[in-house]
Amino acid sequence: MFSRKQLWALLIPLMVEQLLNSMMGTVDTVMVTRAGNAAISAVSLVDSINVLVINMFAAMATGGSILASQYI
Repeated sequence: MFSRKQLWALLIPLMVEQLLNSMMGTVDTVMVTRAGNAAISAVSLVDSINVLVINMFAAMATGGSILASQYI
């Protein structure tokens, strides 16, 4: 139903988004390295909550796309 070019047009932005999401926690941790150990652990704790929220929204988007594809 979809050509290879159309699938790649959808896949590349998704891969870039996931790469940026995964690098966000790393960049946050690197930015606070001069502030001390307590700041690094606080950023790491908040980052794990952020990853959880992002994964929940990704799961809802995946479920929505499955329902839409079944409807089509």
